[in-house]
Amino acid sequence: MDKIKELFGLEIKLSRWPGEEELPLYLREQYRVEAAVIGEAECLLLTPTSELGTLPAIKKQIAVIEQMAERHVVLDLVQISEYRQNSLIKARIPFVLGDKMIYLPFMATYLSKMKKRRQYEKLQPSTQVVLLKLLYDKEREIMLSELRRGLSYSAMTVSRAVEQLVQVGLVTTHKDGVKVIIERNDNSKTLFDKARPFLINPVAKICYAERENVTNQCIRAGLTALSEKTMLADDAFETFAVKSGVFDEDILHDEKIDPSRQVRMEIWKYDPQLLQRDRIVDPLSLVLTLEDNADERIEQAKEDLMNNCWEAWTW
Repeated sequence: MDKIKELFGLEIKLSRWPGEEELPLYLREQYRVEAAVIGEAECLLLTPTSELGTLPAIKKQIAVIEQMAERHVVLDLVQISEYRQNSLIKARIPFVLGDKMIYLPFMATYLSKMKKRRQYEKLQPSTQVVLLKLLYDKEREIMLSELRRGLSYSAMTVSRAVEQLVQVGLVTTHKDGVKVIIERNDNSKTLFDKARPFLINPVAKICYAERENVTNQCIRAGLTALSEKTMLADDAFETFAVKSGVFDEDILHDEKIDPSRQVRMEIWKYDPQLLQRDRIVDPLSLVLTLEDNADERIEQAKEDLMNNCWEAWTW
């Protein structure tokens, strides 16, 4: 790995890959899998635990893992013949041969895009949901399988979310046998503050709809939710949140006309029902939706809500 740093001038971070337990048994027996980040390029390192198979078999195994992990796969090898080296190169299979040889064709594409890197990597919507669930659960350690409960995400989606949290330094993972354990060293308030630069506003779009179109998929949000949990008065237009795709475009309008007939509808990037309680959006997501509001009364109400979260978790 030192050779990669010397060649590309990039830091290399290795960590356990939470998705390993989702791989077919024959692949888990054939390889040890680690997540690797070279600079900001994500890949998986496969270290064979026994003799390498035939080239067609290796190609098929890598294709299965790449499809599940949605990232490049690199063979981490100690010693192979020159003939095997040439075969892997002809097949464009990335590999590292100790400090002797490196073949990473995908790095050329990555290096050409390095100038476009952002200062902070924002969390994916699913990653933010997983982080908020960790904050609400308040446990220092939790099994990956337990974390999935109550979330309508696949095992692979949750694994990728945890991996992103590891990459930005918010959590760590370790294994207990075949179980993946997610661990955090900070209390919920400290972890939320540390995560702040990476968090997104859940709201993708704000529009208006007739009251008759409000269904049980809509939950209270915005100032409506804030007013229910603080002393703040509600806005004239009652506000609801719903995940993208629930309503047809012809139901939603940009123009607000009559608060007695219309409601404000926030279209969210993730399903607000995943973390709701009592038909109200969760408080941390709520605060993030009001992040750019400069009204002093709203700022005070947000602070009161947050204090309730950290002190008594009454939400």
